[in-house]
Amino acid sequence: MPGLSVKWVLALTFLGLLSALSSTISGLFAAEDVMVLPSLSPIATPQVGETPEPFMPVIEEFRCDPCIIDPGKSATLRWSVQGARWVTLDGRGVEAPGSALVRPDQTTTYRLVAANQNGRSEKAVTIEVRGLPVIHHFSCSPCQVRAGEPATLSWDLSGGVAAYLDGQGVTAPGSTVVYPEQTTTYRLEAVGERGSVERLVTVTVLEGVQPEAIRLALQQLGYHVQAVQLHPLLSGARSWTVVMTAACPYAQGCEQATADQFYWGLKVLYDSGATEPLTVGLFDGMRYTTFLTVTPATLEAFLRGEVDGHTLWRSGHWNVWDDWNGRWRSIDNLAFVAKSFTTQRFVY
Repeated sequence: MPGLSVKWVLALTFLGLLSALSSTISGLFAAEDVMVLPSLSPIATPQVGETPEPFMPVIEEFRCDPCIIDPGKSATLRWSVQGARWVTLDGRGVEAPGSALVRPDQTTTYRLVAANQNGRSEKAVTIEVRGLPVIHHFSCSPCQVRAGEPATLSWDLSGGVAAYLDGQGVTAPGSTVVYPEQTTTYRLEAVGERGSVERLVTVTVLEGVQPEAIRLALQQLGYHVQAVQLHPLLSGARSWTVVMTAACPYAQGCEQATADQFYWGLKVLYDSGATEPLTVGLFDGMRYTTFLTVTPATLEAFLRGEVDGHTLWRSGHWNVWDDWNGRWRSIDNLAFVAKSFTTQRFVY
């Protein structure tokens, strides 16, 4: 079939470009002694004859059926959109129109996001679970420590008649400080009239750089991690790279959130004890992966207050991978680089 032939040729050509590119990456970054790799995750690639959408996407429908359920029962989410290049449900790519069967263990809000090159639209629906308490949050800070160092667990819930942290009764909202000697998972249980719900958090005790510990720490901050990679450098040293999907796509529309995401990726790598250049890549969900590389010494100077956020971003080495054209691209004056980022506060 002609249509299938065109798509196969395009796919083979794209793979050929990636293969050819891989042999030249070392040369591109030899001067800076940094090697970064493109994201190879599937994305929405434009097809032959496809034209850009002239307007922002529209979410025509996003609903639940039913929206109030008993514990253990299920509900259906349905949605339809117009003019979207990609659609996500709670951060996971979905087809549109589409539906999903969910079985929440407590009252839960689901978020649908539709985006194209002009921007994004978002809608939310909430499914209420009768008679069950709601754990609004259960978190650790920090979630990575050295053996014996303190970490704070904090929580809040509503609709419960009792709450337990690892079997010990606690009040809500509440917090406690723990001093784990090894990686430990803590369990919060909230008991209601018709059942109970629980949430888990893990405090990782660092023993050198651990890819899974890095992935877990970023996931607990709410980010989707595509890869944690270790790259050999020309000097014989090694550099850690973490590639994430941007929580706020299209950097020009959410500069502060994007800057903070780069910061937290670098901070987690730094906390993991890495001593070589730290690289964070953010994939925008459609086309570009933007990479930032800084040295641990530069990040430490920022943490000590010796340099401000503007200096931190300007001191980094920036690279952009264009997945549609299969090549590296130089982009000057990235919008979020100019943000005066001076706080460690997590913005979400």
